[in-house]
Amino acid sequence: MNNQELLDKIAYNVIQGNLNVKYPGHNLRLKGQPGVIELMQKALNQNIDLKEIIVESLAKPMDEVIEKYETDDYLAPHVLISAKCVGVAMDMLAPDLEETGIMQPKFVIAVVKGDCHEIGAKYVAMMLKGVGYKTINLGSNVSANRIAETVKNHKAAYVGLSAFYAPARGEMEHVITKLEAWGIRDEVKVVIGGAATSDQFAEQIGADAYCENALQVPEMLKNLDNWSGFAGAELNKKAA
Repeated sequence: MNNQELLDKIAYNVIQGNLNVKYPGHNLRLKGQPGVIELMQKALNQNIDLKEIIVESLAKPMDEVIEKYETDDYLAPHVLISAKCVGVAMDMLAPDLEETGIMQPKFVIAVVKGDCHEIGAKYVAMMLKGVGYKTINLGSNVSANRIAETVKNHKAAYVGLSAFYAPARGEMEHVITKLEAWGIRDEVKVVIGGAATSDQFAEQIGADAYCENALQVPEMLKNLDNWSGFAGAELNKKAA
């Protein structure tokens, strides 16, 4: 199998959610056939350019999956299965990416202090990983100080804050205040979500964006001013 055929086959299996020979995703006809994990290993063995793998076999098919969701061809579980495939693939690439200096944009995510509803945040973390982000999930009931400190220490480009209970919303504003106090507010985009939040609340506290659910995250990121592509501006140049 030549390089292009292998890249195309990985892309097809991402769209079908076929993780490996044991887990065929939502296309049962692929049961027992090599999936993303096996095919990615072949791509690494063939020394295919990492940027080509990311752009052609992971980013573009994931965009197609999201388009299928938006046109009602796919349901949310289909998208999450494909996102898991891409997340696993990115984990396989991580050592080589680090060695070559190709950086994944970092996204800190947390359920703010006073709230313990983690399910939505976990879906968002999975979705972020599936579209090429290095996610740092701090879990639930996280203080503004710890969130801001993590953003600073990891030099994250994005921070996602979640709140299910209305009383916990104030901690989101505290995060933004901390970022401003430490002089790093302009270096990070703040995204909020959860049942207690809204577009209006995002505007009120000075957040950069609001997402109603995890599946809105990829499109929202593309619309932010400092969007840098699937895994950085260099990958966008490669795709162009």
